[in-house]
Amino acid sequence: MNKVGDERFKKTTHYTISELLQDYDNFCVLLLNLTLQHAYRLFIVSGSLGMRKMIMRYVLAI
Repeated sequence: MNKVGDERFKKTTHYTISELLQDYDNFCVLLLNLTLQHAYRLFIVSGSLGMRKMIMRYVLAI
């Protein structure tokens, strides 16, 4: 590679451990948020008491 190509490669592939951990933490928070939103929607739409109890157990387990 030439010098410009090497610099671009370094800029796009260089991550510190803390940056990777921060990205992972952000992903986990987003995934948990989406999961809880989905469970809440199911809880609201669900008509049966048994289904609501099951959803609440699932949310509390998270």
